[in-house]
Amino acid sequence: MPARLAEATFQPSGDLPREFVDVDPDMIGEALNFTASFIGLAEWGDDASKAHALLAAHYLKRLGLGSNTSSAEPTFSRTVGPVSHGPNPSVFLGQDLKVTRYGQLYQMLFETRAPAFGFFSV
Repeated sequence: MPARLAEATFQPSGDLPREFVDVDPDMIGEALNFTASFIGLAEWGDDASKAHALLAAHYLKRLGLGSNTSSAEPTFSRTVGPVSHGPNPSVFLGQDLKVTRYGQLYQMLFETRAPAFGFFSV
């Protein structure tokens, strides 16, 4: 299969995990658009759509979306008066990937492709 980015379709034959099927399509589109800039087709090759879908799912989970409560992540947010503080869903480096199962899977996939990114190990 040629390298391509993920589409707003759901598994088993689509790209995104089914737990996001009831999420607002605009949010799905935002997640896919935002995370697309992190996926280079040349580097990811045939795994590009899988990596893109995992990163988008990670982004959606960090926003507290999805129906799979077994994969719900701690929110670490609080509101004091008019000010809310919570996780930054736009950070995809380092420890942030470890907080969702989709981020962990993305990290594992990245490590299998490390030579394509110029790394010998991650």
